[in-house]
Amino acid sequence: MKLMPNRLLSSKYFHCILAPLRALVSIHLSIISSILLALSSATLYAQTNETTSPSTVEFTIEERAWLAKHPKIVIGSGLEFPPNVIRTKDGDYEGMLFDYIALINQRLGINIELKVGSHGEVVQLLKKGQIDGLSPLQPLKERQHLFNYSNPLYQTYRYIYTRAEDTQKIRRLDNLAGKPVGYLQAELGARVLLQKYGRIKSQPYLDIESMTKALLSGKIDAIVAPFTIGMQQQTQRIIGLQHAAEIPESKFSVVFAFKKGATELTTIINKGLLLITPDEQQAIFNRWMGRNNLYTPLTIPQKIVLTKSEQAFLKAHPTITLGSDGSWTPYVIKNSDGSISGIEVDFIDQINALTGSNIQLVAGNWLDIVKQAERREIDGLAVSAYHKDREQHFLFSDSHYSVYKYIF
Repeated sequence: MKLMPNRLLSSKYFHCILAPLRALVSIHLSIISSILLALSSATLYAQTNETTSPSTVEFTIEERAWLAKHPKIVIGSGLEFPPNVIRTKDGDYEGMLFDYIALINQRLGINIELKVGSHGEVVQLLKKGQIDGLSPLQPLKERQHLFNYSNPLYQTYRYIYTRAEDTQKIRRLDNLAGKPVGYLQAELGARVLLQKYGRIKSQPYLDIESMTKALLSGKIDAIVAPFTIGMQQQTQRIIGLQHAAEIPESKFSVVFAFKKGATELTTIINKGLLLITPDEQQAIFNRWMGRNNLYTPLTIPQKIVLTKSEQAFLKAHPTITLGSDGSWTPYVIKNSDGSISGIEVDFIDQINALTGSNIQLVAGNWLDIVKQAERREIDGLAVSAYHKDREQHFLFSDSHYSVYKYIF
């Protein structure tokens, strides 16, 4: 005789954190909730091609208040770094950054507009508070006192470009000792990189055109720049300019930058970036750089940018212990070697990777685990259905999945 299950009502499952010290615990829950947004979005996109509607994105009270005061968000971008922004033949603009912003607007239901100028101009506009942010930018420590940085859009490298006859002689930065090397004045990251090689005679240029002419005329022996030079060489068919080598130690992230202290805007944009799938990101790269292009940037796992309060909480709590029942397969699986695996472990591993936290899972008898949490011997429960009688002891995170109970 077979046992046939009949499905009953579903129960939503949450992370449970101890209720005492609610201010600090709320910070922990905000970290967890940001991660759950990212994980649930990734799961949604793995299962379906549907786009996320703005109503599915949860903003904090502070984020909603900020958006109410800023119905239009203006991001500045320079023309020095194609294909992030490109001027078309009819005078309009397009590029990778426009595609990113269109997806963020769609996912979050907000209104970001792009203001194009020179890189120097948009930096000054941001410093004066006349625009809300800028991109593309490398998140360097030298300007951390000026800007808040978003999660990365992508990572890429800088490259060495030479005259065609010199490509075999110049394969790394060491080969340029004592030689004049050009870089874009707007590229602080290139200047910082070249300063590490003291014998290189680095020379800044205002734009790609003047720098390329200096190389081809023999005034400089090489250019150090991102893939932007290579893109221009391909599209304009510049004769005599060649890509010589990638600079392995130059790998860097490309981000949005906002005026220092713009915490709400930073977290809002990060939520939008988390909702762009790897397939959508790759489609942007393919559109603007080609499928097998040497300069295609690398996609990277997203990181959650924590507020100062969240960072302080994690510093004060170097280990966070959550408990669960060891018999709840496949959510928690106690292995023969004493280790623990399962769905909850995967959730916790992802949270740790994205935030730098150190959440540990312990497993045992459920009633004993709950009592340990109530006595504050551990920090909370890894998985729990909501029960009103537990509110005196616990705060609940957002739900991270739903399951059904069955009659057998």
